[in-house]
Amino acid sequence: KYLIWYIHNNPMKAGMIKRIEEWKHSNYLECIGRHKAYPFDLNMINEFYGSQAEYKLFGRTTGNDIDPGIEKSGYLIDNE
Repeated sequence: KYLIWYIHNNPMKAGMIKRIEEWKHSNYLECIGRHKAYPFDLNMINEFYGSQAEYKLFGRTTGNDIDPGIEKSGYLIDNE
């Protein structure tokens, strides 16, 4: 649930944009129902959040904090 939001929020958190909607390489606008340029399966959003409106609300209430209850413990990398 938090991974989708992390991916959409990351460019803003990095200071590359001021609003998530500005990042042109994202499907965020499809996720919230404001754009339909790309084929997009809403089942994932509806399954995790209930609706596009709930996903948008989740983003507003979560902000830059992914989840204070999630312990950050290093990097996810492939050492091979």
